[in-house]
Amino acid sequence: MGTTEQALDWVRQHGVSERSFGGALEEFFKTQANRIARQAENFHGLTPETARILFHADEEHDRMMGIVRRNLWYLAMQAAEESLRPLTDSKSFTDEPWYKPDSYFGQVPDDVRQAVLAQMREMSEQPYWRRIQDEVFSDLTAVIEQGIADEISLNALAKRIRFELGEQRGGKRARLIARTETTGALNAGHHAAMGHLAQSGILTGKEWASLLDNDTRQSHVDLNGQQVSAGADFSVGGYAAPFPGHWSLPAAERANCRCTVLSVLAV
Repeated sequence: MGTTEQALDWVRQHGVSERSFGGALEEFFKTQANRIARQAENFHGLTPETARILFHADEEHDRMMGIVRRNLWYLAMQAAEESLRPLTDSKSFTDEPWYKPDSYFGQVPDDVRQAVLAQMREMSEQPYWRRIQDEVFSDLTAVIEQGIADEISLNALAKRIRFELGEQRGGKRARLIARTETTGALNAGHHAAMGHLAQSGILTGKEWASLLDNDTRQSHVDLNGQQVSAGADFSVGGYAAPFPGHWSLPAAERANCRCTVLSVLAV
């Protein structure tokens, strides 16, 4: 598969994956808002401290991360499997000891699986995930304080919580997270597979590919088409990263990124 075909396949894969993950996150935030709203309906004596009683950040974080880990692992494994096609299309592929066509992701070698798991573990431990629930708590506090100022009923407050935290801000939050983290997960899967392809002599390097439109950062436009060796980093706005969307990058070089890393194959 040439780089043009890889780039087109990326656009399709990213769109489908982003919608799937975004839908799961949006449902989480709606369920979260509904859970908090039900508690608010039965609460007595609203004060500015009510949010701390209604909202349990650690529990909410754990719930969210269960969804995040499950979805992003699946996306990364899909991407790894896709990147391995130059190997799996070869005649000797079925002779490999790890080939298990009837199992889940049975065409993905064990070393690639372990690389994906390591990447996803590192990703899920990043501090920005906990900041998401800090933002939800701030939103909840603002809704409650405004409700107190407006002297609304508990039922009316519950409706505001469902709307503000679930339908309005939750939807926006889910879409931003989904686009950013889908890019990171898919590229993590591609990159994990590249290590195996390089060892097999099929891959000689990797190429940064940007989706060029008015939303693309100039630093990413400048990187479009740049090739490096499989184990090397790209310089992304002055920051070293192995692929687009890597969690070590600052938000200014990561949020809403839709770039990908392509395999440069031996001719």
